[in-house]
Amino acid sequence: HRSNYTDSVHVDQLMLAMSLQQERAESRLYALNQIVELLSTSQDKDGHTKQYNSSSTTLINSVHLQLLAGCFGLLVLRPEFSNFSHQLCHYQDGIKATSAQIQQEIQLVVHRIYEILVVSLIGMISADNIATNTRKHLMLSSILALSVKYTPVDVSLTVSCGLTPVLLDLCASYTLHSYHTLPPVLNQLEPSHLVTILGVSSLRLLQIIAVTVGACADQLSSGVVQSIVDLMWKQLAGLLEHKSSVSSE
Repeated sequence: HRSNYTDSVHVDQLMLAMSLQQERAESRLYALNQIVELLSTSQDKDGHTKQYNSSSTTLINSVHLQLLAGCFGLLVLRPEFSNFSHQLCHYQDGIKATSAQIQQEIQLVVHRIYEILVVSLIGMISADNIATNTRKHLMLSSILALSVKYTPVDVSLTVSCGLTPVLLDLCASYTLHSYHTLPPVLNQLEPSHLVTILGVSSLRLLQIIAVTVGACADQLSSGVVQSIVDLMWKQLAGLLEHKSSVSSE
C-alpha cells in the first residue's frame, strides 16, 4: 500500500514530465525572442528604445496593430465551452520544473517586451504625427497586451517604467464623467466608443497592478508599495473633488 503521491510516481514518468517542461520553456523563450525582435523598431547602440517616432518605425501602423493582436491574442474569441484566457496565464506557468537559468532568461525577455510596450504607450500619447483614432487604437492594443497576470517582480518593473501614472491620466477623465458603459453601437465603433474602451482598459490595468500590490505587499519594496498607495490617494482625491464640485452646482 502506497502511503503518499510520490510513491506512486514512476521515475521515468517524472523524467518525461520534466523533459516536456524543458522543451516548452525553450520553445517559449525562442518565441518571446522573436516577439522582441519584431517589436523593437528603433534602438540606440546600447539597446535602449528611443522616443517613439512613426517615421523611424519598421512597421506601418496597421501592421503593428495586427502584430500586437497576433502576439497577445487580442482578437481571439474564446469558444463558449472554453474558459481558457491568455490574460490569466503567467509567462512562468507550466515551466516550474525547468532550470533556473532558462526561467530567468524568459523573465528578462518578457520584461524587455513590457518595457517596449510601456515606452511605445508613453510615446504614443505625445505623437502628433499620427491620426487620433489610429493613435488611440495603438495605445489600446499596448494596454490590452499589458493586461495580464502579474507577480511582484513584474509590478516592480511596471512602476519603474512609469506605467502607473500614465494609466491614471488615461482613466482620470473617464472615471469622473462616465458610467462604465458604452454609448449605443449601431453599425460600427465610433470615436466615442474608442475613448470609453481606452478609459476602461486603463482603469482595469491600474486595478490589476493595485490588487497585485495589495496581495503581495510583503514581497515588494516599500518604495513600490508607497508609489501605488500615493497613486490611489491621488485618484480618490480627484473623485472626491469632482463629486464636491458637482454637488455645489
